[in-house]
Amino acid sequence: MMTIFDYYMRLLAGSILALVSTAALVLALAGLVQPGKEQIMAIAAGISLQACLYLFARNKADRWISALLLAVSVAATVAFMEYAWQQQQAETAMQQQQQSASSYRAQQLQRQIDDISQQISIRLQVSQRDTEGSYRTRGMTQLNDDIPRLTEQRETLLNQLANLTTGATTPSGSMEAALGSAHWGFRIGVFIALALLLDYCAIRCLATEKSDVKKEERKPSAEAAKPEPALEPESPEEKNLQENRLATVTEADPEVKRIAERVRSGSYGLQPIVRQIISEEGVRHPVVKQAFELLQDEGVLVKNGQRYELQEAA
Repeated sequence: MMTIFDYYMRLLAGSILALVSTAALVLALAGLVQPGKEQIMAIAAGISLQACLYLFARNKADRWISALLLAVSVAATVAFMEYAWQQQQAETAMQQQQQSASSYRAQQLQRQIDDISQQISIRLQVSQRDTEGSYRTRGMTQLNDDIPRLTEQRETLLNQLANLTTGATTPSGSMEAALGSAHWGFRIGVFIALALLLDYCAIRCLATEKSDVKKEERKPSAEAAKPEPALEPESPEEKNLQENRLATVTEADPEVKRIAERVRSGSYGLQPIVRQIISEEGVRHPVVKQAFELLQDEGVLVKNGQRYELQEAA
């Protein structure tokens, strides 16, 4: 028996899995037609087919049609997974081409940066020699004009190279790494297993009945926990009179006989409570009193302190 928390968690998990499976079927059907009214009809058909799957799976008489709907749902989910896989592979191939182009471009930028760095170094040496010799004006011109221009060009190329290096890496998922080198049949088998597991878990979760939930035991009310009050005492004269007419009263009063039979059969438990019987049956206190006295005379009901105990149940 499951708890109420388990029941609602199953419904939540089943609903999520059913939505995923329904979305795969809807996308597969919608991709077969042109956008417009036909696509709307395909979406409605996909949702209806999935709803029929989860409804028919609960009925054994519809097991064949539900098996056919399950096959359609699995096929649509596998097709969606394969489409997503091919899209991922195409994107990965494009990124690899971009990486190759970026690598070639990076090599060109690096050569230009090396050339400019070499020119700066040569010009610095020439400028130092001119300033130390008789060509001080020419040396200062190179320091003020040529060196800043070349330095600015080198910084621009360095920034371009940094941008290429940052976008060069493409992360690869573990699923892609595992299935990338495998045969296509193995990949399709994995997709079929995942699709079957998705639909099976959704069907099992949504088929959970609320009657399977364990009911919490009700604690006895404060009124039931109170000690059973003793029946009102009678005088000897009243007792003798009651004994003389007890048989006649019980034969004439069907309510007394009915209450006595229900108490004898154990309908009120092994410790019947006067107040409970009056409340459930809607009878008066004297009727229950006479039924209890009748059962006491038969030895079926015994008074123990302030409570009554049933000795045997018919």
